[in-house]
Amino acid sequence: MTKYYVYSFRYDCDNAIMLRNRLKGQRIKLVDSSYQEKPGDVVINWGNSKCPYVNKVVNHPIGVGFAVNKSITFDLLRNAGIKTPEITRSPKVVARWLTDGHRVLGRTILTGNNGAGIVWCKKDKPIPEAKLYVKYIPNTTEFRVNVYRGKEISVRAKERDGAVEANPIRSGNNGYFFKDAVMAPALRESLLSVADAATRCLGLDFSGVDVLVDQAGNITVLEVNTAPELRGDAMTRLSTYIQADYGV
Repeated sequence: MTKYYVYSFRYDCDNAIMLRNRLKGQRIKLVDSSYQEKPGDVVINWGNSKCPYVNKVVNHPIGVGFAVNKSITFDLLRNAGIKTPEITRSPKVVARWLTDGHRVLGRTILTGNNGAGIVWCKKDKPIPEAKLYVKYIPNTTEFRVNVYRGKEISVRAKERDGAVEANPIRSGNNGYFFKDAVMAPALRESLLSVADAATRCLGLDFSGVDVLVDQAGNITVLEVNTAPELRGDAMTRLSTYIQADYGV
């Protein structure tokens, strides 16, 4: 019988607890853990780039580290031919983009999530100091595509709470949420293909890939999440896929 353990970026993470329950496994404490790794154990790493375990680890910590850092993520994906937003580290390039009429955001934190560390650059004003600058892509639809080793976990569209105003940063803090998406089969297949390519490019087994789709149907990868929000059937699918690979 396979024994499953979940090692999370935060011990009380709801999704990590749900996955543990689905797998009938155990969680590993981040501090003062008594767990001793055994050859037959399977450890699912839920978003922790410092996971110390090395045998059967689902989502290697090196890949998680790549995904957490936006700059590394964009560099690796672009080198693999996967479309990402245009980026620069040069304020001079930012000034040119602004002069050409583009909107530009800066990231002061490369490992932030949910919109943390984002600042807007404005024409005719000093360029704010940031670690990375991103050319904003307008008129798009955003999706979260969750995959495990080429298999679909779920495809969800990002929607806005009707009680809040539209915001170019579609984060939970700004009133946006993910909803199960209905779409043409061809688009769904394309989204899954891009998400799988991005996941494999970073050396991951599973992830939640945030993508934009513009009016011409072009797909751009924004982010790769290694601790994606999964609920209900989506979490059941992930646990079923893991058990199919490693045993019950």
